[in-house]
Amino acid sequence: MLLTSLWLVSLENDLVACANHGNCPFLNILPSDIVAEKQYGLLIKSYCQGTLHEICRRKQYESEYQETPPADMSPNGYLLGRPVKMYG
Repeated sequence: MLLTSLWLVSLENDLVACANHGNCPFLNILPSDIVAEKQYGLLIKSYCQGTLHEICRRKQYESEYQETPPADMSPNGYLLGRPVKMYG
């Protein structure tokens, strides 16, 4: 937990938002409660607001298939709320 906290502090100092951050279907379907924040907060800070946006599976899927990925596909390629990797 301490390592995660230290990593988050350094990440917060270096936030670089993804170009799709404002209109990403994945972010639009996330519940806005505290449980979702705890569950998906690190994912969003890492991919959507951090340096991992360069390896976002949603972007890779869109580039490869020339279509928007399913809204419930997260930036790491897993389907929202399910341990099923859809892409990558």
